[in-house]
Amino acid sequence: MLIISPFSNILPTGEPSPKNWSIENWNTLLEKIKKEFHWLHIIQVGTHSEVQLKNTDVMLRSLSFEKLESIIKESQFFISVDNF
Repeated sequence: MLIISPFSNILPTGEPSPKNWSIENWNTLLEKIKKEFHWLHIIQVGTHSEVQLKNTDVMLRSLSFEKLESIIKESQFFISVDNF
C-alpha cells in the first residue's frame, strides 16, 4: 500500500503553499508507479476540497491525525510534499 498526500496545507495567509507540486506531475508519477508496481494499492489522503488524482484507488478525506497516523504506519510507502 502506498499513501500519498499530494497537497500541502494552505498557509496562514490563505495562499496555497509554494511546496505544492502540479497535478500533472503527480499524475505522471502515479502513472509510472502503477505501470511498474501494478499490484500496489494507492491511497490518496487530503481535504474535502482536494481533487482525486488519476491512478489512485481510494481517496480518504479529512481524517483525524490519529487515523492518518494509523494508515501511514500500515503502509509500505508514503509520499508527501510535507515532512514528518
